[in-house]
Amino acid sequence: MKKLILSLSACLCLSAASVSDTQIGLRKHSLEDEKSLNINNFSYSDKEPGEAQRFERAYQNAPPQIPHSVEDLLPITQELNMCLSCHDLGKDNERKVLEESEATPIPASHYYDLRNDKSLAEVSPSRYNCVQCHAPQANLDPAVKNTFKPDFKNDLDKHRSNLLDVLNEGL
Repeated sequence: MKKLILSLSACLCLSAASVSDTQIGLRKHSLEDEKSLNINNFSYSDKEPGEAQRFERAYQNAPPQIPHSVEDLLPITQELNMCLSCHDLGKDNERKVLEESEATPIPASHYYDLRNDKSLAEVSPSRYNCVQCHAPQANLDPAVKNTFKPDFKNDLDKHRSNLLDVLNEGL
């Protein structure tokens, strides 16, 4: 009986109409042919830090997008991180370097070692690679319009993080 069922299943699989990779998903080009692929033009902001308007976060405690050019700030290494020169305002968000800067301060969660459950005086070494979570916003037409509407607890949360408070709050 098992052999009969397996045989019938195999016959059905072989006789079923196949679906082309150009008929599924948003990509309408063959996955095996990159020559016919036409990538849409896009650009990143050319505004310098301090000139660009901040983006609203995608959702509560989402990593904020980078609204300015990062061309002269890369690569980011543990030894050289240009992001910290404007955004590292200290654990208590007190201005260290740029008093007049309106840079988004690094949140308290970045000064906390979650593995060892302890507060740090400087940004955690595990958080040095800013572009791992934070990405520059590209100017392009999306293939699918985003209709998601975030629900923030208050208007301040659109531009700041309280992730460490949420983690400490628990369930």
